[in-house]
Amino acid sequence: MKFRFMSALLMSIFLSASLNIRAETFLVDISKAANTSIEDDGISGNNAGGWSDEGINDMFIFPAVEFGDLDRNGYKFRVIDPKSNDNKSVIMLKGLKCAKDKPESVELKVPDKKGAYVYFLQNSVGGVSGEPKNYPVATYAVNYKDGSKVEIPMQDEIEIRRWWSKNWWDNSEEKAWPFFMGKNIYSMKWNTHIGVWAMQWKNPSPGKEITSIVLKSAGKAVPVIWAVTISDENFFEPKERRQKNIVKVENPPAAYFAAKLAVEREGVFSAAVKAGHFKGLRKIDLIRNDILALSIDSAIGKIGAGNGEGMIEQYQKPENFMVTSPDDPAYKTGVAPAKVGRQSLEFWNGNIGPFPQNILYMHNFYVYLPSPMKNGCSYTVKVQKGLSADFKSEDSIKYDDKATATPVIKVNQMSYSPLSQRRYAYLGWWAGDAGKVDYSQFASFQILDDKNAKVLDGKIELRRKDDPLSGEDVYQLDISQLKNEGIYHIQIPGLGCSDAFGLGGDRIRQLYYNTVRAFFHQRCGCELKKPFTDWERKACHAEVYKSGHVKGEGYAPAAGEESRKFSGGYHDAADFDTFTYHLRATSQSLAVFEWFPEKFKDSDLNLPESGNKIPDILDEAEWALSFYIDNQQEDGGIPLGRGNECDFLRDYQAKHKTTPPFAVFPPTIASTSEYAAVAAQFARDIRNFDQKKADRFLKSAEKAYAWIARNPGDLKDDKEKSDANLNYIWAAAELFSTTGDTKYNDDFIKLYNDGAVKKAHWSQGQYSGIRTWAYTVCTRPGADKKIQDELKKRIIDGAGSVVKNTELPAYRMGRGENGSGGWGNTNGGGYYADPCLRAYFLTKDQKYLDAASLNADFQLGCNPLSKTFITSIGPRHPNAPQINPLLYSGPEKTGTMVEGITVYGLSGGVSEDKKSGMMKNWYPLNVPFWRCWRDLGNGSAEVSSEFTITETIGASAMLYEFLYANEKK
Repeated sequence: MKFRFMSALLMSIFLSASLNIRAETFLVDISKAANTSIEDDGISGNNAGGWSDEGINDMFIFPAVEFGDLDRNGYKFRVIDPKSNDNKSVIMLKGLKCAKDKPESVELKVPDKKGAYVYFLQNSVGGVSGEPKNYPVATYAVNYKDGSKVEIPMQDEIEIRRWWSKNWWDNSEEKAWPFFMGKNIYSMKWNTHIGVWAMQWKNPSPGKEITSIVLKSAGKAVPVIWAVTISDENFFEPKERRQKNIVKVENPPAAYFAAKLAVEREGVFSAAVKAGHFKGLRKIDLIRNDILALSIDSAIGKIGAGNGEGMIEQYQKPENFMVTSPDDPAYKTGVAPAKVGRQSLEFWNGNIGPFPQNILYMHNFYVYLPSPMKNGCSYTVKVQKGLSADFKSEDSIKYDDKATATPVIKVNQMSYSPLSQRRYAYLGWWAGDAGKVDYSQFASFQILDDKNAKVLDGKIELRRKDDPLSGEDVYQLDISQLKNEGIYHIQIPGLGCSDAFGLGGDRIRQLYYNTVRAFFHQRCGCELKKPFTDWERKACHAEVYKSGHVKGEGYAPAAGEESRKFSGGYHDAADFDTFTYHLRATSQSLAVFEWFPEKFKDSDLNLPESGNKIPDILDEAEWALSFYIDNQQEDGGIPLGRGNECDFLRDYQAKHKTTPPFAVFPPTIASTSEYAAVAAQFARDIRNFDQKKADRFLKSAEKAYAWIARNPGDLKDDKEKSDANLNYIWAAAELFSTTGDTKYNDDFIKLYNDGAVKKAHWSQGQYSGIRTWAYTVCTRPGADKKIQDELKKRIIDGAGSVVKNTELPAYRMGRGENGSGGWGNTNGGGYYADPCLRAYFLTKDQKYLDAASLNADFQLGCNPLSKTFITSIGPRHPNAPQINPLLYSGPEKTGTMVEGITVYGLSGGVSEDKKSGMMKNWYPLNVPFWRCWRDLGNGSAEVSSEFTITETIGASAMLYEFLYANEKK
């Protein structure tokens, strides 16, 4: 018994010792090699700070990084406390874009340690573009005592992940498991995260002693090594242990980043002043004869970037404003306002000097005067505090109700259509936290021509009290009785005047000219130069390597790598990829040409092709089609488009794990059939001008159509299947209309009876009329009259809904009273005009033309904001839309911009809890829906300020082509 007990005891001791040996963990000392602080000094790009030298975009995160010997998520590391190591916590290696002064490699000595695993705590900074997916960032060599070694490749976003991470759970399993995850002040702007990951490497020779580990950068992204551990223990298992600290990262307490922000605020402010972003008092607007709106940028109080919460409030007090007048005795000695309202909202975002992605705010102060201003008197408003001598702090306004313009009288800032029998202006305003402005005292208006002669009197009528969409009491001014072409303005006695507006005339032509030329300014592979445009640039994306990289974009091609030259098609939006679905916008333009071919001429649009005896509208359509016909496959397939190193290419690479040759996306049923449809339409339209071109495009369209039948595909996604079927039936319709060949008619009828139209996905509703129009109006023998009648009814019913919905809101617009919106469905214009124009063509019923015109009016200024949604059109147009930066006159999307690009417009709002939504940092938070427009050009506001060829450019071109063609004498 005693022997058995002793044996058991010895065995227990042996096993215990074995287990302790097995579980031994060695924390490698990297302190001598550590060369970088995880925090910067707050001044970006000064070559003196820490981390990646990007100011407060560093590793000061919430929750805070921990130091010392740590056991988190099952992993054990020694993270250097900067206080104990001259403020140096990590090893940073040399990169291409940053850390250029850091060593290319570092050797870590290891005192002859064995281990089944080696663990690296790491992330990377300074990612580089133009590299293939999962490109090598570093190579680590593990050197053994016997002289052998093993190299470990560290691939981007596999073993070594980028420090900015979209989601708090992002990982590569045992190759990169989250160790620290948090947010810094910059990542919060993008709703993303900051991470450090543990990489596990399984040692193929666990019995060999390790003497050193060499960390070597590939010279691209910057590897950052935080700690190294050698252990026999598998830290990745069990699952429960590694997931212990993986939790959603909450936002930090309000003051967490205060010290960091204070340092950066001063730097941003100085850089913004240098870049010319701050002027002080920008303008004074007349709101009522006793209310002035002062627009003051964030020079006030040296706020700089951000909404100024906690600072701006002190400048809203009445005593901070002084109003004087040399003419009005009531203001002779200077008077403070009775009260001051305010709205603070974003007006520009982007990089300011070395400080990335900052948002600048405009503060509109509503100064309520103690007594009304008097006609003929001048008034000066001075901001008493908050603006230094470097900035404008006072401005003057001369008040004359017969001459002083005010934005509160909302008009079509270009030209009302004389085709419409219903035309309105509107009166109303919302003054931020001061609420709606009362205009009940004003009962009448008059219209004056450009010589100030009165041509019409009218009554001001209350249209909607306490309108929730605008925040106003909305009044309407019926100007339908205005009949003669000319330039006019509205005058309201005791208030002021509207902007000048036209009725028909050259302003309608300007709308046509500029909105159709938006296609030209989006051309891909075309040099833009004088005399065709002032917005000059070289031909872009003209040559592409087989790897998908654009020549001249910083990519070093492989020896002998093939390249191809391309041109044709359009940049999708502010980005540069091109797609066949842009062709439906071309079809909208061609539809109006087909209705009124005699109205559109050669040299109408000042294009490079002008002078070739072909109407410019057809030249532009040919450019849209040219890339696709030039790159049609031998079997007839039409590429979906090309990537041009933009988002869709990256999405394709992620989905398919490869790059299509030359970044030309392979054909799909939808791309091939959409091309076939529009190529057939174009062939029909151009044959009276160039039979050779007509034959070429028709032959190509038929070849594409034949490809579809041979490649039915395996479409499982309902939207994808719907899109393909709608384009297929569209191609059949256009080819039947162009050729009269019964096979296309038979295909159309079969597809229609199979539900291609009736079962279409809801997202395709905006384009339904485009795809069925050719068959609806087809006069070829054999066209199914029953189907045609059904299609006509669909178009007329859709237009009827627009007519009804346009009349519902106080400011007439086709969305009705649905407040939320975005992506172009709340800017009026062609989005709602398309079905109305088609219904008018079918019926000649005036109500459809009226509805189309009313939606144009909304888009051009008859809306709560008193702004247009088309670049450089009207006196109050988009300020900083998200368009190609080369279409701005200044750097960082500043200065003037190209005319004619229709942006998405109104969108957004704030959630009920005031904690989310696109306007959550505006003041006040309760912004009425139809005053929500984030007019920002450098990301984060795409739903409001961007555009696409498909969604906005085509619809506007169609609308203003139509109004021009029918108004033209």
